[in-house]
Amino acid sequence: SAGAGAGGGGQRVAREIARLRERCGLLRAEADTRLQQAKDEHEASLADVRARHREALGRCRARFDALSKERVELLSPKAASPSFGRPTASLARSASLALLGM
Repeated sequence: SAGAGAGGGGQRVAREIARLRERCGLLRAEADTRLQQAKDEHEASLADVRARHREALGRCRARFDALSKERVELLSPKAASPSFGRPTASLARSASLALLGM
């Protein structure tokens, strides 16, 4: 009689273990799905940020090139006014900084 009771308890424990394994498997699958979704969202966000930074860098480079060209033009002898002489480097720097909004 005692052996029969122990056998029934063993089956109950085995069923409980099987149920817990199944539940853990389902939870793991759900967690894996959520993790993959988070990774995908992060990658998409990162790609968007990289694209915005590339665009901003392109605008900065274009602005730098335009200011550099303007500075060269300001310092060229043909830009000098006959009544004031040739512009100084400090004047060209001031003009460049003004264009940058500084």
